[in-house]
Amino acid sequence: MLKIRKFKDKDRKATIFLMKEFGEYIEQLDEMNRTDFASNGSVYFTDRLIKKTKTKNGRIFVCEEDNKIWIYRWLYSYSIKR
Repeated sequence: MLKIRKFKDKDRKATIFLMKEFGEYIEQLDEMNRTDFASNGSVYFTDRLIKKTKTKNGRIFVCEEDNKIWIYRWLYSYSIKR
């Protein structure tokens, strides 16, 4: 069953993977090559997001189905099992 829930610390690894995949997707769309994410950019941005939500009283939500975290794109999606 598909559900939206609050981010848990155990979701960090899957979130980093999905952020990396999303960054690569964005780079593919950029025909002018203006986008060039650092190799560890997904770790940096995920950790920064986690830190900011804690210091600013924010929330992160994830989409989960059958113990997999999902990120949706235009016509397809990725998932990774925690």
